[in-house]
Amino acid sequence: MVYLVSHVVYLVVVQYFLPLCVISVAYARIMYRVWFSKAPGSALDGRDKIMNKNKKNRTVEPSL
Repeated sequence: MVYLVSHVVYLVVVQYFLPLCVISVAYARIMYRVWFSKAPGSALDGRDKIMNKNKKNRTVEPSL
């Protein structure tokens, strides 16, 4: 009887809890990477300052 109970507990742990833990860790790593990374195409302050400065420095030449 003790063998049967220990076998059932072993199967539950190996077939349920172990995969659940592995999947949970994988999803946590994915969530961390998605939440704490910059989105593609997001604004870059240094680049935007240079672009605004260049826009202000342009002079409009009158056309004849």
